[in-house]
Amino acid sequence: MERRGPEALGIARCSLGEGPLWTPDNDTLHFVDIDGQALHSYDWNDASHRERNFDVPVCCIADAGSGDLLIALDTQLSVLSEDRLTTVWSGGLPADVRFNDGKCDPTGRFFVGTTHRSFEDGHGCLYRLDGQDLTVVLDGLGLANGLAWTSDGQHMLHIDTLKRQVAVYDYDLAAGELVGLSHVLDLSHLPGMPDGMTIDAEDRIWVAFWDGGSVVRLDLSGAVLQIVELPVPHVTSCCFAGPNLETLVMTTANPTNGNQPDAGDVFKLESEIRGTPTVTWRAF
Repeated sequence: MERRGPEALGIARCSLGEGPLWTPDNDTLHFVDIDGQALHSYDWNDASHRERNFDVPVCCIADAGSGDLLIALDTQLSVLSEDRLTTVWSGGLPADVRFNDGKCDPTGRFFVGTTHRSFEDGHGCLYRLDGQDLTVVLDGLGLANGLAWTSDGQHMLHIDTLKRQVAVYDYDLAAGELVGLSHVLDLSHLPGMPDGMTIDAEDRIWVAFWDGGSVVRLDLSGAVLQIVELPVPHVTSCCFAGPNLETLVMTTANPTNGNQPDAGDVFKLESEIRGTPTVTWRAF
């Protein structure tokens, strides 16, 4: 049987599509359009699509269980239950800084990064949500982006887009703390800038490349194992979706409102490799 390449779902034309999230409780793929200030939800079973609009950037989301989502809206964190927002944190970020990518560790702690609105280096941080407080985990970052944890919980991986690298940290899962830097994967030899990422059941990472038109699978030494090429240049993030987590989905952007027909849409690719289950956020 002939294997097909990535296929566009034909459901969106995002300015800055990002943060795909699979929620198994309702078989739904969610993703955000940061600049378009929208949350998108795609029902996997009947292919229906819902768009919810906000008056600020929608930066990232996490599964909060029972159909709810933890959502980063510009500079605050809230729980979205149906169409009702409940604020979790609104303590104030530094001037000209907003939230960016975020994800839960294997125990359900939520980590979220920030970026300067003009992407100036050194203004980004990575935070951990502790109850109603944000704790700084890393500071002095350029553009805090993709996150992943290994299956044993002993390593956390984090992308700083401006540095074009994945930092691999030793991780204390019980405490939710970084123990130290293990090593760094230098991705500067690959086209584009590393953006979001996911990790599969074999502890290999899949990294989306902005202006690189691809998602690249790597092992934890940095060796390239597979390259998925897309027909659009601005690939932003990825996750595994579907009941068996065997479909790689990839978000893209259309930042200049150009006339590429599939730019800003979500792409899917059937895979022989499974992803890892979505972790539900727990309020520690």
